[in-house]
Amino acid sequence: MRRLAVFSLALLALCGWAAPAAAIHENDIAFAPHFGVAAFLGQPGKFAAPNFGYGLGIGYGTSNWLGVEADVVYSQSGQVKYGNTGGITFSHLSGGLGPRFNWNGRYVVPWAAVEAAGSFMEFKSDWFNGSAEHHTNETAHAFGGLGFVGLDFPIHDEFTIGLAGFASAQYGSLVFSDKAVINGKIGVYGSCGALIRLTLIF
Repeated sequence: MRRLAVFSLALLALCGWAAPAAAIHENDIAFAPHFGVAAFLGQPGKFAAPNFGYGLGIGYGTSNWLGVEADVVYSQSGQVKYGNTGGITFSHLSGGLGPRFNWNGRYVVPWAAVEAAGSFMEFKSDWFNGSAEHHTNETAHAFGGLGFVGLDFPIHDEFTIGLAGFASAQYGSLVFSDKAVINGKIGVYGSCGALIRLTLIF
């Protein structure tokens, strides 16, 4: 908590000398690499622990408060080799496209995006059954919705540092097997996370 408080104070100090808020205005293009923590709900949450997530957001301003945004988030999770489930690696790449709304404050820019989303999943596992070793490698797609909410803090009139949260609900058709489950299926599942975003505006 102390480190979080120090980080927050430092961020506010940087914003104290900032120019008027750098938001995405009409005809602006923004590139926003982001990184943080991603987690899963539903069946993937049983074997995919929260882990590092990263990706990129690209936005275009159609007006001073409305725009279009595309986001990509990638994460990879794993479990201890040869535990109760055997060794597992779960990779998840999700991308979305939809409208973005922002309010042009002076020192902070709240924003939100609602996107149609699609994902690519890969499930790898290996385990022993007696002396026999088993391996699986399954892939599938999923489709649904993805939402972002965030706060951008202007550092310059063309650069912001921001905090964002995302949540997604999707339906997939991945069939997987590990030491504990044979022919399990990922149907409806969710994902969420918290990200730091660095936004460059052109």
